[in-house]
Amino acid sequence: MIYEKIPQKFNLTSYLIDDCNVKQGRKNKNAIYYHDETYTYGQLAQKINQYANYLKSLNLSKGQQVGIYLNNCPEFVFLFLGAIKAGIVPVVINPLTEEYTLHKLIQDSSIEFLFTTQDLADSIPLTELQNYVSIQTDMEHSTKTKKDTFTPEKTCKNDTAFILFTSGSTGIPKGVVHRHYSIVIGEKTFIDTSLQSKFSDVFYSPSFMSSAIGLDTSIFFPFLKGSSSVIHDNYSPYSILDILYKYRITIFFALPSIYAALHTLIPNFQNPFYQFRYCIASGESLPKQVIRIWREKFGIQLYQVYCTTELLFPVLSNINTASPLDGSTGKVIYGYKALLFNDEYAPTKMNEVGRLVIQGEGIATEYWENEKLPSKVLRKNCYFSNDQFYRDKDGYFWFSGKDSEISK
Repeated sequence: MIYEKIPQKFNLTSYLIDDCNVKQGRKNKNAIYYHDETYTYGQLAQKINQYANYLKSLNLSKGQQVGIYLNNCPEFVFLFLGAIKAGIVPVVINPLTEEYTLHKLIQDSSIEFLFTTQDLADSIPLTELQNYVSIQTDMEHSTKTKKDTFTPEKTCKNDTAFILFTSGSTGIPKGVVHRHYSIVIGEKTFIDTSLQSKFSDVFYSPSFMSSAIGLDTSIFFPFLKGSSSVIHDNYSPYSILDILYKYRITIFFALPSIYAALHTLIPNFQNPFYQFRYCIASGESLPKQVIRIWREKFGIQLYQVYCTTELLFPVLSNINTASPLDGSTGKVIYGYKALLFNDEYAPTKMNEVGRLVIQGEGIATEYWENEKLPSKVLRKNCYFSNDQFYRDKDGYFWFSGKDSEISK
C-alpha cells in the first residue's frame, strides 16, 4: 500500500517543492509562467517561504484556517503552499462564488483571515464580512520584507493540508478536507502510471485553481515532476487560444465546452497543438462529435478523465488504454477500484447503469463541519458518487447521468 510507505512526519509543500525540485538541482528550472513573468523553482521556494513567514507574523498557529479568494495568479500558489508549509490550512473559495454563499461560508467557518485582491474585494459588499474575518488585499507588500527561508512545520501525513469546496450544484458548496499524504497517492497512481508526465512538460488549464482539476494542473501535476505551469487569469476562449500559441504547452486540461469552442476559432490551415502530448477533458461528458472534429482537424486525440473534489486526482482515464473509445471515460487506474451498484445496492451486471463507487487510498476523509453527509458519500477509503455509469465487457466506463438526490 502506498499510504504505509509515506513517513509519519510529512509536509505536503516541503515534499512538493523542496524534495521533488530544489534538492534535485532544479532551482533554475522555470516553474511558473504568468503573463510576462516567470518564476524558477528557486524563486518559487523563496516566495513560499516569505508567505509562510508572513502568515506566522499574523499569530496564526498550526491547524488554523485562512481563506483564499483569488483568481488564478502566482500569489495563489505562494499563499496556498506557504500556508501548508507553515501548518496552516488554506480554505480555497471559488472567486465566482455568489455573495450570499460567500457570506455563509465565511460566517460558518473558523476562518480568521480572508486573502483576496482589491478588485475582488470591491466586487462584493465586505462591510458585514469584516465583522467575522480580517480581509487582506496587499500580500505582495506585506511579504516582500519577510525572510525567504522557513523551517517547515512538523506536520503529520494525516493532518489536514487544505480544504476545497464542491461546486454547490445540489445546494451550498461543501468543504472537502484533504490530508498531506493525498499528494503522494496521486503521484503514484495517476501521474506515474497513467499521465507519465516528464521534466520537459508544460501544463496549462483554464480551470480555476479553486477546483480539483485546476489545482492539479497548475500546481500538483507539474511540480511533482519538475515540469512547468502556465497560469492565467483570463478564461475566455480567445485568451486561451493566445496562450496555446504563445507557450509550448504539452499537456492541456479543459472542460469539453472549451474544446468545442476552441476548434471554431482556429482556421483549418493552423494547428497550435502540434507539440501537445495530451489534450484531456474533465468535469463534463466529452461528446463524440467534438472528439471526431479534433482528430480530423488537428490530428489530436482528446482524452477523458473522471475526477471530483472528493477524489482530488483522476481515477478513471482513457489515457494509456490499449484503444481509447470515443465517448468513454476509460478504465479505472492503478491503485483504485471502481464499482457500480443499482438502487437495491446490489452490484450491477455488464452494461447495466449503476451508481459509481470508488475505493482507494487518496480519497478525502470528511466534509468540513458536516457530520451527516459523510456517511452517505465518504467512508474509509471509499467515495459514493452521485454519478451514474455502466461498464462494458472490456472494462470501459460510460457516463450515463447524475442522481442529484444522493448528494442533497
